Amino acid sequence: MQLVAEYADRVAVMESGRLTACGAPGEVFADAELIARAGLRVPPLARALAPLATHPELRTVTRVADLPGVARDDGADNAPGIRCR
Repeated sequence: MQLVAEYADRVAVMESGRLTACGAPGEVFADAELIARAGLRVPPLARALAPLATHPELRTVTRVADLPGVARDDGADNAPGIRCR
Protein backbone atom coordinates (compact mmCIF):
# COMPACT_ATOMS: atom_id res chain seq x y z
CA MET A 1 0.00 0.00 0.00
CA GLN A 2 2.93 2.37 0.49
CA LEU A 3 3.57 2.37 -3.28
CA VAL A 4 -0.07 3.28 -3.86
CA ALA A 5 0.16 6.08 -1.30
CA GLU A 6 3.40 7.42 -2.79
CA TYR A 7 2.50 7.39 -6.47
CA ALA A 8 -1.28 7.45 -6.91
CA ASP A 9 -3.22 10.70 -7.15
CA ARG A 10 -6.54 8.89 -6.75
CA VAL A 11 -7.40 5.58 -5.06
CA ALA A 12 -10.46 3.41 -5.58
CA VAL A 13 -11.51 0.73 -3.07
CA MET A 14 -13.84 -2.07 -4.04
CA GLU A 15 -15.68 -4.53 -1.81
CA SER A 16 -17.53 -7.51 -3.29
CA GLY A 17 -17.39 -5.97 -6.75
CA ARG A 18 -18.75 -2.59 -5.63
CA LEU A 19 -16.93 0.72 -5.53
CA THR A 20 -17.00 1.79 -1.88
CA ALA A 21 -14.53 4.70 -1.91
CA CYS A 22 -12.70 6.85 -4.39
CA GLY A 23 -10.48 9.81 -3.63
CA ALA A 24 -7.09 11.11 -2.63
CA PRO A 25 -4.93 8.43 -0.97
CA GLY A 26 -4.78 10.32 2.32
CA GLU A 27 -8.54 10.59 2.60
CA VAL A 28 -9.22 6.98 1.64
CA PHE A 29 -6.50 5.50 3.87
CA ALA A 30 -7.68 7.67 6.79
CA ASP A 31 -10.83 5.53 7.00
CA ALA A 32 -9.40 2.57 8.95
CA GLU A 33 -12.77 0.76 9.09
CA LEU A 34 -13.14 0.92 5.30
CA ILE A 35 -9.59 -0.33 4.76
CA ALA A 36 -10.11 -3.24 7.18
CA ARG A 37 -13.45 -4.24 5.57
CA ALA A 38 -11.76 -4.29 2.16
CA GLY A 39 -8.99 -6.55 3.48
CA LEU A 40 -6.28 -3.95 2.94
CA ARG A 41 -3.62 -2.48 5.20
CA VAL A 42 -2.90 1.19 5.67
CA PRO A 43 0.53 2.37 4.50
CA PRO A 44 3.36 2.15 7.06
CA LEU A 45 3.67 5.92 7.52
CA ALA A 46 -0.06 6.18 8.20
CA ARG A 47 0.22 3.35 10.77
CA ALA A 48 3.15 5.10 12.45
CA LEU A 49 1.19 8.35 12.69
CA ALA A 50 -2.07 6.67 13.83
CA PRO A 51 -1.66 7.75 17.48
CA LEU A 52 -1.66 11.36 16.23
CA ALA A 53 -4.84 10.91 14.17
CA THR A 54 -6.68 13.66 16.03
CA HIS A 55 -4.17 16.22 14.75
CA PRO A 56 -5.93 17.87 11.78
CA GLU A 57 -2.79 18.14 9.63
CA LEU A 58 -1.64 14.56 10.25
CA ARG A 59 -4.93 12.65 9.92
CA THR A 60 -4.56 12.07 6.17
CA VAL A 61 -0.77 11.77 5.86
CA THR A 62 0.22 8.61 4.00
CA ARG A 63 3.43 9.77 2.30
CA VAL A 64 6.37 11.92 3.28
CA ALA A 65 5.38 14.58 0.72
CA ASP A 66 2.12 15.09 2.66
CA LEU A 67 3.83 15.99 5.93
CA PRO A 68 3.32 19.63 6.98
CA GLY A 69 6.25 21.80 5.96
CA VAL A 70 7.48 19.49 3.21
CA ALA A 71 7.92 21.45 -0.02
CA ARG A 72 5.92 20.10 -2.95
CA ASP A 73 7.16 20.53 -6.48
CA ASP A 74 4.35 18.80 -8.37
CA GLY A 75 1.75 21.55 -7.99
CA ALA A 76 -0.67 19.04 -6.46
CA ASP A 77 -3.46 20.19 -4.23
CA ASN A 78 -3.42 18.76 -0.70
CA ALA A 79 -7.09 19.64 -0.13
CA PRO A 80 -9.06 16.82 1.48
CA GLY A 81 -12.25 15.44 0.03
CA ILE A 82 -13.23 12.26 -1.73
CA ARG A 83 -14.16 12.91 -5.33
CA CYS A 84 -14.41 10.38 -8.14
CA ARG A 85 -13.65 11.41 -11.67
